[in-house]
Amino acid sequence: WVSHLPLSAALAYAIFYMIMVSVSLPGALWFTIGAGYLLGVATAIPVSLFGVTVGATNIFLVARYVAGERFHDRFDGRIGRFADGFRRNDFTYMILLRMTPTPFFVINVAAALLGARLKSYVLGTLIGAIAPTILYANLGAGLGELVDAGLSPGWSDLLRPSFLAVLAMALILAIFPLVRQRWQNARR
Repeated sequence: WVSHLPLSAALAYAIFYMIMVSVSLPGALWFTIGAGYLLGVATAIPVSLFGVTVGATNIFLVARYVAGERFHDRFDGRIGRFADGFRRNDFTYMILLRMTPTPFFVINVAAALLGARLKSYVLGTLIGAIAPTILYANLGAGLGELVDAGLSPGWSDLLRPSFLAVLAMALILAIFPLVRQRWQNARR
């Protein structure tokens, strides 16, 4: 079905991914691996980024609408300084948080409750999800290639240049916000 109707398959998977993230079903990494396996890297990356970003934004908006103001009114004194610091650097924090193994639901709700700006949240989520998405989509596509070739995956597959290049890119993107923040602090 995927090979005969690639556009329909990509659209269906993007909607499925977005819904799964919107209802906070854990496993975004597995959905990305699955997208790479079924759709190939070139299609899996935009499909997964759409699903992650739109699904996470849905949760963010619901959490902000349902509990945002009440949370601030009730806990502002206790976490006010923390929330102020988060809001000052919400874009950088979102990028960093998306690259950590913290569950998406926790990040989505925490960002909403701490008052992240929508624009910073969406762009930070999108940018922060790029490296892991590329990594996991490549992993899924690599598994698909091995299955198509009738081979079983092994540890040696993790040493393939394509996998190592993606891993290096993920590490660079993970470190970039920290370097940027230190550079800005040094300029002050």
